Order: sequence, then C-alpha cells, then structure tokens
Amino acid sequence: EKEDAVVVPLNAVVFRNQVPYVFVVNEENIVEQREVKLGVEGLDKREILDGVEPGEQLVTEGQNGLVDGAEVNVTQSDFTAMGGQ
Repeated sequence: EKEDAVVVPLNAVVFRNQVPYVFVVNEENIVEQREVKLGVEGLDKREILDGVEPGEQLVTEGQNGLVDGAEVNVTQSDFTAMGGQ
C-alpha cells in the first residue's frame, strides 16, 4: 500500500494502439486526452505513475467516442484522481 499513490477506477483508462490514456475534464467541460504510465492494478482501481494529478476530474464512461478537445456534459461528478499529498 502506497500512501502517495494516484489511483483511478479501472474504467477511467482506455487503450488506443495498446497505449493507456485517460480523458481529463477541465473547468470548461473540455476533455484532454492524456497518455498515462500505469502502476499496480487492483480489483477495481489502477495506480497512475505519471499523467494525472490528484483532484483532476476524469471521464469514466463513453471514452471510446471521445477525442482530444471534445466538449462533454458532466453528470454527477465523474471521478477525481485520488491520492498524493
């Protein structure tokens, strides 16, 4: 167990050409596709070693239809990356 690990749900990570990405939502509800470096995988979460900061809001559904720079509608509060100090 790592106290400062950045952790996201498994479904927040998508693979394109075998490269892992997440979609980060900014304040204007525009997504940024970011390549991430994966760490340890648990039953329902993955550690992100690089590419996401704690507190950033991530898309957890519908990523396969998204492209970098797309506008999204946020329902509830998707997921924010947890961890860090």
